Amino acid sequence: MPKAGRDAFNSYTAGGIKVEDVPVADMIESGMHHYAMKKPQPSRIAEGQLSDLTMPVLAIIAGRSVMHDPETASATARRTLGAGAVHVYEDASHAVTGEYPDEVSADIGEFITRR
Repeated sequence: MPKAGRDAFNSYTAGGIKVEDVPVADMIESGMHHYAMKKPQPSRIAEGQLSDLTMPVLAIIAGRSVMHDPETASATARRTLGAGAVHVYEDASHAVTGEYPDEVSADIGEFITRR
């Protein structure tokens, strides 16, 4: 895919923001340019499999992500992981960690501390 296409995709997933000359976007674009999938694409984890996980799992869900259905993802996560393991950032695009870095970091720190 040409660079303009990769930039357009990055912008789309990040809620339409400008991504040209943004260091994190450049890193993502470089990964898209040089990445080659060697194995089959991962499939969605079934609810039973999520419920059976023995390790702690924290779900950070972007409420405006175009990559998944946030309502379905958060409902599934709450059913299988428990409400305390799910944080939904309602106004976040798929670039949630770039949009809310301090909040996500605090969520992760609190999650680890509880375990």
